[in-house]
Amino acid sequence: MSFLHKYDFLEAFNMDQILHHSFSSKNGTIDGEGVEVILENLEVCHYVSDQSEKSLILQYLEPKIIQYEIELASINDSINNLLKTDSLYEWKTTTHRYFFYYLKRKIEALKLWVEEKRVYYSVKTTDSQKLTMSQIALKCYYSGVQITRHNGDAIANRYRYNSGEKLYQKYTHFCDPINRKGSPSSPVTRKKFLNKIALLESVIKLLPKEFNSRAKDELKALKNLFKAESENL
Repeated sequence: MSFLHKYDFLEAFNMDQILHHSFSSKNGTIDGEGVEVILENLEVCHYVSDQSEKSLILQYLEPKIIQYEIELASINDSINNLLKTDSLYEWKTTTHRYFFYYLKRKIEALKLWVEEKRVYYSVKTTDSQKLTMSQIALKCYYSGVQITRHNGDAIANRYRYNSGEKLYQKYTHFCDPINRKGSPSSPVTRKKFLNKIALLESVIKLLPKEFNSRAKDELKALKNLFKAESENL
């Protein structure tokens, strides 16, 4: 079955959306206007002198930045699959042609956005210390950003690391709830417990408010566990 035949285009995509080059993501609808709003926020952030205000802007934008990068990689795969299909004559249909150009416009908008967001990189690099891979993995987990072997390098590079595989392994480790809110690895010591609590506390400070409730609940559970087991440490 060709790539094109995997979709019922008329049902899967609203034609008005396709014509206006908008699309849906886990974080809601992202369209040309949405990209412009984020670009404007980045420009504002670049010129804001107050560090706390700048930090708030960056916290708001960061999950969106990562989601755009993941979306861009996914779209590129879709285009590559589309180009590899043996049934090129299928593009003759209006729906398929719209879909093809719809994907191309998505890539163009996202590429422009990724280039422009270098302002964000420069601000973040000077304003904060380099995060550990554990912090990055947990931050992505609580923000709902999935790290895979496919997008690991892009996310790692964003935080000035080279190994997407190591980041992916960290993320996989923290997907297990025991590794987030359970006892540390054996041998369990007081220092290991306190380090685990400190890690989770540091990640909560990095999370936008809309993503920190689960992390706070798990921190509370971890502290309660530490309290219950501290007499034996």
